[in-house]
Amino acid sequence: MKIVLALPTLLAKNDDVIFAPRNLFIELVNGLVDKGHDVSVIAPLNVKTRGKSIEFDRILEKETISSIKDQNAEDIFKKELTYWKDRIEYELLLTCEAFKFAEENHCELVHIYLGYQSHYIAEIAKTPSVFAMHDPVFPEKTLEYHLLTKFSNHNYIAISQSQSKRYEESLSIKSRDVVYHGIDPSDFVFSDKNPEKLAFIARFVPEKGAEDALIVARELGKKIKIVSSENYKKIPYYKNVLKPLMSSNVEESPFLKRPDELSRFYGDAKATLFPIKWDESFGMVMIESMSCGTPVIAYAEGSVPEVIKDGETGFIIDRVSSDGQRKIKETGIEGLKKATEKIYQMSDKDYSQMRRACRKRVEENFTLEKMVDGYEKVYRQVIENYKKHSTG
Repeated sequence: MKIVLALPTLLAKNDDVIFAPRNLFIELVNGLVDKGHDVSVIAPLNVKTRGKSIEFDRILEKETISSIKDQNAEDIFKKELTYWKDRIEYELLLTCEAFKFAEENHCELVHIYLGYQSHYIAEIAKTPSVFAMHDPVFPEKTLEYHLLTKFSNHNYIAISQSQSKRYEESLSIKSRDVVYHGIDPSDFVFSDKNPEKLAFIARFVPEKGAEDALIVARELGKKIKIVSSENYKKIPYYKNVLKPLMSSNVEESPFLKRPDELSRFYGDAKATLFPIKWDESFGMVMIESMSCGTPVIAYAEGSVPEVIKDGETGFIIDRVSSDGQRKIKETGIEGLKKATEKIYQMSDKDYSQMRRACRKRVEENFTLEKMVDGYEKVYRQVIENYKKHSTG
């Protein structure tokens, strides 16, 4: 196939929010190239792939340019306005260049990996396109909700069955298929240790449930290492909710980005706590942790029931009310505590078996190879469907 992959997102230097999608984009491009596809890439400078780079005017990436209409605004507002306007202009620029390149070079497909304004260009472009869905369904009366409703006929790829179902129910968007995120298991070293401390890694925002993890560790008297961006320590949630829960049993660390750092972090943990409180479309933390052999204890939100095998690679806890089918019947924090205690009470043999089951789960379901194969399958479907309808 001859395709274009576009990541039309202006990447801030410390934008931890899009760090995972950026890496997945790189791995997808490299995987497609390795399979012999002709892949052209348009993306920010700090996104290095083995695909063929499409050149474009990078002034918006290298400089901050404010609109003349905003020159009289107060500095704090002008800075914010310029940032978001530059992001929108940048996305539109990259999308236009992607489709222009595709049409001039007779490419078969354009894959937009992140981007909302990109839908406007795709609507009038001659080359077929697909859009990767990374976000949960946004609330009504938001721009994102409006755009997705307006372009519900576009080709979407979901990253979990949970996300796909909610998009169809809320926005009447039927995804082409579900393609789970994947990792290279060789990047995450399996550990058959029997460590003592717990682990938590996520942004310090309420929906990630850091306070629940800290409460569990404190009430059970267990050590816990928590990892997040230093940027989130400035927000009221950290200062008012998390900081009071910190004690000598808590070890804090800034974000870990290299696989070797993450491997040590997960491998040195008895279990990873993942008490999310929102419909997270997919949680990379779960498959990274399990790849290292570390079981995950999580609330049954979003994709969690698709990733964790309850009782085999960790435990799934109902956050509010139990459906009666979980291995742990208690809910909320009490359920998290019960599951954590259960893991600490396991015999060495049973715990070792759980760690091996974690690694096997990733190797069989959540590898880069499977991810690339999944996208490749959707690409072929979209291209064949386009050819069929364009020729009558």
